[in-house]
Amino acid sequence: MQRGRRDMWALKLMLLIFGGVVASLLSAEAPRGQLQGTLVAADTGNPLSHIKVSLISTEGRLIYRTRTDGQGRFFFRHIRAGTYVLVADTQAHESPDRKIVIEEGQLVSASFELQP
Repeated sequence: MQRGRRDMWALKLMLLIFGGVVASLLSAEAPRGQLQGTLVAADTGNPLSHIKVSLISTEGRLIYRTRTDGQGRFFFRHIRAGTYVLVADTQAHESPDRKIVIEEGQLVSASFELQP
């Protein structure tokens, strides 16, 4: 009977340690940053609303996508630190790809004037 209790305590202790290790690994997340910006028409200076904006990895993978609000603003949160390409999807304006560098803990601001 005594041995059974010791084995049970040892098992509980091992599970507790294992759970702590797993929790610490899960909380060790990659460094993150944020990106905010605006899109405006170069010819009028007016904000470009409801434009699809995509953040693409340097390998060409879609990371995030959003739309500009009524003031032409967009915002991406929790972006892993690194280099990306920002693409605005609009048929009425030219949208050259823009290289964006996100750094850990930083809020990057970017404003773009798109040519008609």
